[in-house]
Amino acid sequence: MTYPYDIKLYGTLFICIALTACIPSKRLCRAVILRVENGWQLTVRKDGSGSYGFGTGMRYKEIKKGTFDFTDVYDKAQQMLDKPLTNAEAPYIAISFWQAKQSGAEEHTVQANEELLHTLFTLAHYNTEPLSNPLLKDVYNDKIWTTCPWVIY
Repeated sequence: MTYPYDIKLYGTLFICIALTACIPSKRLCRAVILRVENGWQLTVRKDGSGSYGFGTGMRYKEIKKGTFDFTDVYDKAQQMLDKPLTNAEAPYIAISFWQAKQSGAEEHTVQANEELLHTLFTLAHYNTEPLSNPLLKDVYNDKIWTTCPWVIY
């Protein structure tokens, strides 16, 4: 049986070294998720739609189809893998590449690319879908949506 990672044995300690095989090809990838150290997350789907939000639960907004160029986001996210985080206190982005029917994806922590974050979060902020659930109206009246994400102001 073959695995998409390399396993090394050092004494009784197993260390798994992830290879790029753990990242689905552009053709198989269905979404790229960028999670930023301050709690914001952005999902870009293959059709150019996505979602962005803060924290856990229902604090997210859907983004219109065609907002993003998935190929461009995928390529830039993959290029960022060459800049791993070297300082634990530095701003970071955790990137994950998702395939269809996948229940989880490995996060790759890399140095933050403020220019890319600004571009993507600005597109997300100005291309949100209208709320389809009126029960969530109070969640979205919060100031967080008019003053954040931090990179667009």
